Amino acid sequence: MFRKISILAAGILLASIQTALAGGPPWVAIPVNGVTAENSKACADKIAAGLKDKIFQGVEQYDGVKIGEKNGQHYAMFHMQNDVTLSDIESTLKGTGASIPLDKLHLFGHVILEVRADDAQAKQLLADLKSLNQTWIVDSKQSDKTLTVTLETPYPFENGGRPSREMVGWEKFQRNHFDATPASAEPIIAATELPTYKALREVVSKDDAKLVDLRWSTQYACRAVGCVVAPEAKVAATKH
Repeated sequence: MFRKISILAAGILLASIQTALAGGPPWVAIPVNGVTAENSKACADKIAAGLKDKIFQGVEQYDGVKIGEKNGQHYAMFHMQNDVTLSDIESTLKGTGASIPLDKLHLFGHVILEVRADDAQAKQLLADLKSLNQTWIVDSKQSDKTLTVTLETPYPFENGGRPSREMVGWEKFQRNHFDATPASAEPIIAATELPTYKALREVVSKDDAKLVDLRWSTQYACRAVGCVVAPEAKVAATKH
């Protein structure tokens, strides 16, 4: 009996992995500051070790964490096996000298907000989130004093199709449901027009709630999700 159960469990696990790989797992790109030629590999290794149960490792083209660069901004890239939060990634960088530039993040793709809010705060927050540029509420759930909100924002646009997994720092974005809706019906926008992490925090704080974390879900397979630092934002930051 035990042997049969073990074989069945292994079969279910294998089937789930094959299903995930058939459509391709979602891949995350997150800006990272403080990366140099000397510590690039150490940063990648630290992120991979810290997220060992949440990302694909040892699976050919989905293997581990890569560090990419565009216009002087470095990005950590990896394929998700399980949901990953912003705080998960932040915690892996401790002791590396690298960090995530929170105040310069522009979000793209689907993302889930985890917010501490009561019913009244949640109602007002959902109304205020609708006012954010290039942001659409897909779903929301209230459980006790925890509100989770799935937001949709535009995806990277590259030559009229899905972007290469080897690229980072995209500058053009377009809302794309990946269904029968023609992408050409949606405008192509610049990275500066994407909603920012800073704006999200300000909206949540205005309603006396607390943004606990951002989470990227494996539900949105075969897509690039995450954040980008807009070129204009980088130039402005260097002037201070």
